[in-house]
Amino acid sequence: MEYQFKGINTALQTLCREILDKGVWRETRGFKCLEFPEPVLIKITDPTSRWCTIKERKWNYIIPYAESLWLALGYNNLDDLPGYYVKSIYDYSDDGHTWRAGYGSRMRRFNNSIEDYKEGKNYKYEGYTVDQYKFVEESFKRDIHTRQAGITIHDVIKDDFDVEGNIKKTKDTPCTRTLHFQMSPDKKLNFTTTMRSNDGIFGFSAINMFNFSFMQEYWSSILNIPVGEYYHFANNFHIYENKLDMVIQIAEASEYKDEGFTYDKKFKSLFEFDNMCKILEKAEEDYHIGNFYIPEEFDDFFSDWAKIFIYKNCKMLGKDFNMTFVNPILISILENK
Repeated sequence: MEYQFKGINTALQTLCREILDKGVWRETRGFKCLEFPEPVLIKITDPTSRWCTIKERKWNYIIPYAESLWLALGYNNLDDLPGYYVKSIYDYSDDGHTWRAGYGSRMRRFNNSIEDYKEGKNYKYEGYTVDQYKFVEESFKRDIHTRQAGITIHDVIKDDFDVEGNIKKTKDTPCTRTLHFQMSPDKKLNFTTTMRSNDGIFGFSAINMFNFSFMQEYWSSILNIPVGEYYHFANNFHIYENKLDMVIQIAEASEYKDEGFTYDKKFKSLFEFDNMCKILEKAEEDYHIGNFYIPEEFDDFFSDWAKIFIYKNCKMLGKDFNMTFVNPILISILENK
């Protein structure tokens, strides 16, 4: 099944209507799911239309921004970033501290140990690791038309069997399998995500479309290639029974338009991007105690990223937010919260 949309709003509304019409019910792991009977390929022509403004969706703005920084830093522990803002995510942790299948460690510090990743700012794995971000950058340096610039998320050593040779028992198996970058014939950066399983509410519309198109945008600056199209392949696209009412409300709502916004960005290499992420990490920690500022090194892209954290911490600390976002879509979303 193939679908094409401009952005997240039309994608989500149409997919909700389609799954209600064409979906089949199946029980898996004790949960009833309504799912498409075939794999689904979703093409997004404007990946900068990633902000879900559908009121019926009740999109939580802080999760994708916190997780995007978490991924870029190469972490999978919950205590430093996402867990601070959303306590319910600990429900998916095996040990109460990490997302075993968190993508950050796999992208930035892939290793061949059978031991699960436990990556945070104070943890250092002593063995051999591979920074797959660096591989993407070097692949494009070697050949701007490369077809090899891919990132692997699934780790067969950690994810398939435990140390005794039994099927791994875990609350957290990676849904995303691969990420792939490639220059299109019209010299734009296309991005393809492949997923073994994809929840339309908790996954696709909450974080996946945002995180990966956000990644596509910052990589377009790192590689100096304009943003192209985003392709999202889900081997199984579904919604859980407990979200059926929301899906119906989204499907029956008036038509929402897609809204895109492209940021001005100063960073032009992975080294520069990583440096900005480390500065943002330090600033975000300061925001927890009410020390609000925008680092002078930040461009519009990082400035709004920081302001999202400032806005949320102002709410948590009972303080007024006295800044203005560069992106008017963010202004509109937060005014309606």
